[in-house]
Amino acid sequence: MNHKILHLNDRHIFLIGMMGSGKTTIGQLLAKKIMLPFIDTDALIEHSEGLSIQEIFSTKGEEYFRSLEVKCLENILNSKSGQIVACGGGLPIIAGVMEQMKRAGIVVFLASDPELAYNRIQAKSNRPLLGQIESFSQLYNSRFQTYKNANITCVANGTPDEVVLLVLNALTQFEF
Repeated sequence: MNHKILHLNDRHIFLIGMMGSGKTTIGQLLAKKIMLPFIDTDALIEHSEGLSIQEIFSTKGEEYFRSLEVKCLENILNSKSGQIVACGGGLPIIAGVMEQMKRAGIVVFLASDPELAYNRIQAKSNRPLLGQIESFSQLYNSRFQTYKNANITCVANGTPDEVVLLVLNALTQFEF
């Protein structure tokens, strides 16, 4: 393993992108490879609220959910040791969040083809803001301007193992 990867224990690696881009899957595999804890912001929120993301959206609204995401991020940023963090798709869009993540670590945009991402999650009914492929693509396009400001962009159209290798390679090339 590259010596740079071993020095990530004090930095967070934030995985961002649309739902269906593989943030959770890639994050779990990456965490095992570089031996860092893995956190999924959506899973933390679901656990703390006792509700699914879909239930939070439908009963309390998107604004409430976004406030939970910000609180979750604040807790992560207060942690002294590095972690792999799978971020909810809308988290980086919140004003100031991308800058906070970049100060605390490395932001990796898992860029996947919108149609591929949509097809990956189409069978799951618990995804808010999913809609039809056209609305999903519009949402992707509106978020892309923020996503592309990540420190690293990796195309996430391959298998999970292929994408993890791309991310690891990009991390070894990243200048701290």
